Amino acid sequence: MLTADLPDAKFASDTPSIDAYTLKTGHFTLRTLPVEIGELSESMSLSSKRRLHNSEDGSELMFETVNTIPFGAEPQIERKIKISAGMICTTMDMVMRASCQLTVLSAGGFVLSGDIRKTGLILPPEKGCIPRLEPMRDFAEIPEEGGIIFEGPFPPLGLRIESGEERFDWMAGDDFWRWTNADRIGGGKSRFIITREHNAVRMQWKLFEKLPAKKEEEEPIPGRNWRLTWAAAWKPLSLRTRKKKAAAVFDLADFDFPDSARAVSSMKKNAAEERGCCCASATLNILKKWLRSQLGELPEGSVLEIRNVQPVFCVNAGHVDRAKYKSLPHWDMMSLIEFRRWANRTLGAKNASLRMTAPAKSPWRAFMILD
Repeated sequence: MLTADLPDAKFASDTPSIDAYTLKTGHFTLRTLPVEIGELSESMSLSSKRRLHNSEDGSELMFETVNTIPFGAEPQIERKIKISAGMICTTMDMVMRASCQLTVLSAGGFVLSGDIRKTGLILPPEKGCIPRLEPMRDFAEIPEEGGIIFEGPFPPLGLRIESGEERFDWMAGDDFWRWTNADRIGGGKSRFIITREHNAVRMQWKLFEKLPAKKEEEEPIPGRNWRLTWAAAWKPLSLRTRKKKAAAVFDLADFDFPDSARAVSSMKKNAAEERGCCCASATLNILKKWLRSQLGELPEGSVLEIRNVQPVFCVNAGHVDRAKYKSLPHWDMMSLIEFRRWANRTLGAKNASLRMTAPAKSPWRAFMILD
């Protein structure tokens, strides 16, 4: 078992069982659910690897784990979990041989329990590239046993949960197309459901369920490796601290991004009026060039700021290095998280840091890493 004691939380693998990972914050407890591949469950697995890595500056831990199901084609579930103050970021690979026929694949999900007062969904946009933040909903209004919060063939982009004193945010990674890959594979469907179970929220991720065969001799669907990324963050609900004045500011709302860097809601539409997508290498290169240009004369302990940060939903497959597919849905919140991680490592030599702020009075304020 691997454990990490944080200033405001505790994270552990193999808790309460080999297939589960448990995060305990001040007011919430998150427990992951086991992967299921056909009739095989991760609860049957054996521990193949448990490794703990520390970052050079000590600001981050990484759990690296592998569980092997010792039956059939012996599929494996590999995870890399980055743990830092107030946040975890997870990459999960479900490794299957072609001989492991694809009938049902569930990536598990999680149960979040605690003093839940309100919940709110973040959904793909109905029009344009700005995700929809649904109004926060009183938890007491949802039926206690199996009350449905969300159900659909795709997951929400994010989920916001509040207690009386703490907020907890969950989000799908920038690989949204992997969460919805059943349609592209063909012959199957996906289903995602969020329900209330007494004082908890349960989210289940069924990535693939084979549809009934249309003809008797239909070819079986071979197994394939499947990767998902997701993240969670927590912080006090009323976190009011005086912000240090930024030594330099990059305003995303004012910058004229090239068309290749802009988000698009359809490959048939002009991107001229949309914001930059931070999954695009062109956007990241612009931000990195700006940050590096500040290093020379930056005073010790300074703060740099990227202002008017607004996550976007985009379908340009070139932004996720898969241009041959032309259209793949993704959103760039995970790329923003990874950019801030890179920036703070780069600024660490001067004891400086990067702050990312949402627009004034925006409901995105305080979501994940945003100020």
